[in-house]
Amino acid sequence: MVLQPAIPTLEALNTKNETRVDNVFCSETLTGKITRCYVDPKLRPPLTDHYAIITEIDLLLETAPQRPKRNWRKTEWDVFLADFINAMDKLAEPTEITTIEEFDTRLKNAGRNHMGNNRQARTVNQDPGDLWSSRKALPAC
Repeated sequence: MVLQPAIPTLEALNTKNETRVDNVFCSETLTGKITRCYVDPKLRPPLTDHYAIITEIDLLLETAPQRPKRNWRKTEWDVFLADFINAMDKLAEPTEITTIEEFDTRLKNAGRNHMGNNRQARTVNQDPGDLWSSRKALPAC
């Protein structure tokens, strides 16, 4: 029980007797996160006999570290595509692709390898407003 014992949670309207009829329960996991639990008679709404029970819970979450993101808008696409084609030419001799999944996998891997080596694509976007400041059209394929 989170609310300490012997704290009244109700005042009878007619007799003004204070009693403890309300309890506050929570799981063991959440118990360690509760910083305070108390009754505040001043916050009782009019014509009610129950006091307000205030429970404060520490819900701070750890945030994941921010990873740098590629800023594709700063990429010179003509240079990028020429480098990509050059990198594809340097691959081993072509082999027959027998399934769609194999084709997808090879294309994704080739693209990922090239993107990891491309300096322009590695430019980190620090300012979210920068996304809209310079728009460039993609070259026709």
